[in-house]
Order: sequence, then C-alpha cells, then structure tokens
Amino acid sequence: MKRLKISVIFTSLLFSYPIFSSMAIIESFEYKNLSEVQKNWFPQGKSKPVELKKENGKNITKFILNFSQVDDRCYWDKNILLDLSSFEKFIIETKSETPSIPINCTIYFESPGGWFSCWFSIDKDTWQKIIVPKAKFKIEGNPSGWDNIKKIRLSFWKTGIVDVKEGSVYFKSLKGLIPNSKIGIVFCDTAIKNEKVRSDVINRYYSDIASIFDKFEIDYKTINQSEIEKKEIESKFKILIFPYNPLITEEETEKIKRFVEKGGKIFVFYSASSEIYKILGIENAIYKKESYPGEFDTVEFDTKIIDGLPLKMKQLSWNIMCPEKINDNSKIAGYWINSEGKLTEIPACIISENGFYFSHVLLNKEDGEKLLISLILHFLPEEREKIFDLIIKNTGKLSDFENIEEVKKFIQQKMANLSSQKRKEINHFLSQAMGNYRKFKINYKKFSIREFFNQKNEIEENLKHAYFRTFKGKEKEFRAVWCHYPFGIKGFSWEEIIKKLKENNFNAIFPNMLRAGIAYYNSEILPISEEIKIKGDQILECLSACKKYGIECHIWKVNWNLSYAPFEFIEKLRKENRLQKDKFGKEVLWLCPS
Repeated sequence: MKRLKISVIFTSLLFSYPIFSSMAIIESFEYKNLSEVQKNWFPQGKSKPVELKKENGKNITKFILNFSQVDDRCYWDKNILLDLSSFEKFIIETKSETPSIPINCTIYFESPGGWFSCWFSIDKDTWQKIIVPKAKFKIEGNPSGWDNIKKIRLSFWKTGIVDVKEGSVYFKSLKGLIPNSKIGIVFCDTAIKNEKVRSDVINRYYSDIASIFDKFEIDYKTINQSEIEKKEIESKFKILIFPYNPLITEEETEKIKRFVEKGGKIFVFYSASSEIYKILGIENAIYKKESYPGEFDTVEFDTKIIDGLPLKMKQLSWNIMCPEKINDNSKIAGYWINSEGKLTEIPACIISENGFYFSHVLLNKEDGEKLLISLILHFLPEEREKIFDLIIKNTGKLSDFENIEEVKKFIQQKMANLSSQKRKEINHFLSQAMGNYRKFKINYKKFSIREFFNQKNEIEENLKHAYFRTFKGKEKEFRAVWCHYPFGIKGFSWEEIIKKLKENNFNAIFPNMLRAGIAYYNSEILPISEEIKIKGDQILECLSACKKYGIECHIWKVNWNLSYAPFEFIEKLRKENRLQKDKFGKEVLWLCPS
C-alpha cells in the first residue's frame, strides 16, 4: 500500500484558527457509490456496514449504530498509510440523528505497536466542527509514531445512562491543521520507549501545557524528544518547552545546546540533564522531597523581573528539583512558600538569558496561563499583539460556548423563567461583563501584561456570576466538595470553611483524613501525625463544624501510599514483608495489596 499523499487545501483558516498556515484533508468521507465506501470502511464485531446518504448533491458516509446488537460499541476501521507528524489539531465534521442524546465517539490512529486515541461527543443534528488537539490523544500500547499511521478507527460507545437501541451519525470530513509557529512543546517519548516513566504520566504534563495554548488558540508545534537528535531544530523554533522530560540523552542535550547557542530559548519544568541546568545558569539541581506536608505549597514570584507573572501560584507540590549555585547572569524569579504562608527561601524558578527553569511540573493551569504567556511575551515580544488578539477573542468562552456572545445569549434566554429579583442580579453582572469587554477590546494595546490579565479576569468573573445564577438548584441534590488536605484550606479553620460551603449551597464534604501509614485524628490503628498535637483531631474539628451547619461529612483515605508515614512504622511493615516491589525487585513505599 502506498502512503497517502495529503494535499494542503488552504493557506489560512477561515474559522477558529487564523494563524495556522495550512489545513489538509485526511479523509473526505465522500465516495462515488456504496461499493466504494464499503471497500474502505470495514465494520468490526457486530457492527453494520456503512451506507451513503445524498446531501446537497454530494455523498456523505453514514454509520448505523445498532446498539441493541453489540456488547459495548459499534466501530469501523479504514486501512490507510499516513504521516500525521506535522499536524497539531484535527477537525471532524459530523452530525447525529439523535441530538438530544449525545453520542460518545473515540477516534483512533493505529501505529505499529499501539494506538493514539481521543474521545469526543456528537450532540447536534446540524453539521458541527469538532476540533481535537493532538495533545488530547492518549497513548495505548507503544505506537511507533505519528509519522507511521496504518489505520483509522471510529468507535461509538453505548451508554448506561440512556437506553439507545439504534441511531445514525454522519461524517463529512476529517482535516488536519498544520501550524506555523516558532514555539515547540517537547513530548518525552524517549522516557516512554525506555520504560522509565508511564506514557499517561508524560502525556498528562505535556497535555496540561498544550491545553493552555489550545484554550487561547495560540499556535505551537509538538516535537517528539527523539526527533530533536535527528532533525534540524534551530530554524524551526525560537522557544522549546519541556513540560516533564525525565530522560534526555547526551545526543539530545548536544542538539539543545546548539539550539540555545544559535539564539533559541528553553523553558524547563522539573527534570533535565546536568548540562541543560548549566545552560539555564544553574550549577546543579538536587532532588528534595517535602520535609513536612505543605512545604512546597505556593510560589511567590518576583514580578519586577517579568511583566505579567502571577503574584503567587498555588502548586501543592510534594517534591522539587532544588536549584543550587545560581550563576551571576541568572536570577531567582520566585521562592517557595509553605502552607502557613511563610517564605522558605528555597528557589522555585530561575530566569536567564537562555530561558526559564521551574523546579516542579506545572500543577496550576489557571495561574500557569499567566506564567507561560508572560514568559512567551518576554522572549518573543514581537508576538504581543497577535497573542493579545487571540486572548481577547477567547475571553468569556465558558463551558462549550464558542464565544462570549453565545454565553450572553444563553444567559438572556434562561433569565426569562426566573424571578424579577434573580433577573436583576443577573443583569447587574452581565452588564458589567459586557461593558468591560467592549472597553477591553478598544483599550487593550495600552495595557501592561498584568493589567491585561486583570481586565480579562474581571470580565470572566462577572460573566460567571451571571451564568451560574441562571441555574435552579434541584431538590435533594447532592453538592459536595472534595478536599485533599486533612487540615482543610490553608489559612482557614474548619469552622470558616464549612460556613462558607453552607453559604454557597454545598451540602457535603469529602475530606482526606488518613493515608496507609498515618492518621490526622486519634486513630487506634495507624500512627498519628505530630501536627494534630498542635492542631487537634481533624475529623473531630471538621465534623463539629459540619454538625453546626448541617453539612454531610464523608471521610476518604489514601489506601496504599505510605507518604509521611513514620520510619518506625515503615520498618515494621518492611519486616512483615508488606511493602510493594517493582518488576526489578526494588522496594516501593506502598502497601502491597496482595
């Protein structure tokens, strides 16, 4: 089978992504006759053969969903040879016969050794364009790469919520977007192939960074780390971002050094080779686990160094790679603050002429937006107006709405069935949001990056206040908060937290009060945290407040992980042979469930 040549059909997009250089058809779903379409799309399992439907003089492909005859899904395959390595996003044009019941679909691309897969939902009976970023795809198995695709699979899944016996969906086209960008996000396939880190872990931190760019439609390219060694990168990129890259080979390090020598900049999160630390002005970085819960709670930035950096960024990090011996040409751009709000004097991030280093992975995407965009504009100031334009365009895009005007229309429609008092409240917030948005679009060029984000955030806060007030609460609705930290929210007592939940119409909380090796209450089974001698039994504190305000309290626990357990307790479990072993026989500090 010959590799399919994908023809570029547009030099620019007419919707959504104006700064992508080209768009190409991957699969048209348009066939001359029934015989031809059925020779291309093969039903799997008990799925029915595909059909054609004539619409506006063209044939479109129809997938019949005979859910009553299949176990879990209807699915079809098309064998094809594709190189999709240059694409960053895919556009699927589709519609459903049953728009009141969303159809859950997964698109798969098979590559020798595994699959790339991504889920989306079809919920309209008119043609909808669904944009699926490559960053959203999960890796199943160990696929050889996006440059070696052998098969496309479409799977439509049964749902347990609604009993749908049969339906149909239609596909008009599958297109790919080829970006025109000098920003690269480096996906650490090297660590996956060497079985150093699971693919879902690598994918998570890569996706978190990519989703910030996707949210604002800011252009970027993904580059597999293994490609750095083979490809010429100096002319293709100005910035390379390393979200979590725990294995960087000597050959890759040499190419990155040459990239920087020729003017390229690098943003590195958490892991790097010793040579890359030196490029960023750091003599060394030492692994440091938190010595007490909440040591690496928040980063406080030096906002004088770069315009737009957040004042503080909540992280809740559990360990860091601590920078040591910072060179004179580099600056500490932020320090860690603990959960009590005290400065630790431990550097959190470093800025140098060659780029930026952050001592953990990025966990806070909301403040991470400000961090990343401020850094991009610091090193690529020529992109300022284009990036500002894209952020303005996407300001106020709540939920699945396309833009702020759609949100406004929805709010106004929902208001018709509400009381006059509720309408008055909503109108107040909506008029504030829309008035500020109009001024924002006119005056944005005058703003500093900090002022720009402050304006954006104020618009969206007012819009959210209006939007959420349009929903009526249901009787006996369970509205719960999940709380990971046994002492609640930093800086607040359990009394203050539960009172605030009650005021905001929550009626339950799930606080984490114990792990496999430590308890934050007066346990008769587990070792008790030293902190409760000062702060008291946390279940008792939380439950007392819950009883006072009528909030349900459901305790949850971390079942196997032995983080924060006392040495003596771990030693006891070790002697009893109750700890896990990895596949190499190395001890893992988790209880063994077997």
